[in-house]
Amino acid sequence: MSYIHDVAYLIGALADGGCYHLKYHDGRSEYRCVWTQASLEWLLNSVKPRLENVTRALSLNNKVKLLKGNTRYEIRVSSKRLFQYFKEFKATMPDLIKRCEEGALKYWLRGLYDAEGDKSGKRLRLWNKDTSILTFAVQALKCYEIEAIGPYLDDKRHGVYVIEIPSKYRQKYLNMIGSEHPKLV
Repeated sequence: MSYIHDVAYLIGALADGGCYHLKYHDGRSEYRCVWTQASLEWLLNSVKPRLENVTRALSLNNKVKLLKGNTRYEIRVSSKRLFQYFKEFKATMPDLIKRCEEGALKYWLRGLYDAEGDKSGKRLRLWNKDTSILTFAVQALKCYEIEAIGPYLDDKRHGVYVIEIPSKYRQKYLNMIGSEHPKLV
């Protein structure tokens, strides 16, 4: 798998986490990229190896840290260069979608689904509060001739939106995009 595919997957998976510029009271600041998930297995088998590959490719010496919360696990890297690199790559997503850059889009969609998708195996749904991410996903799916419905408001109280891939496209999605999440493999 190519380095760019690792980056695309990680950007998609950042939908459940994010990259943050933190400013502290004493004037210090930190650039942090964080992936969160209830599934430790997914973080260790899909996110961590890719993140280590990307940090190596960028010649970063920053540590990839695993933290345990009350209900979720977190993979975290503090790095301004990584933060900026992901921000720049994310800005190219509309162009990748316009050109139907299928390799990168496939891994971006896979990462997004693994982080934010329905793991019941009954239907293909992706949730996020950011409708632009879901709109990009609908556009990216069209590159594979896969239709999606939405985004529409699914949880008004929490402001969460959803897209749904109709059942007639389910197998096509699984064959062309796939998933690495242990609940679905």
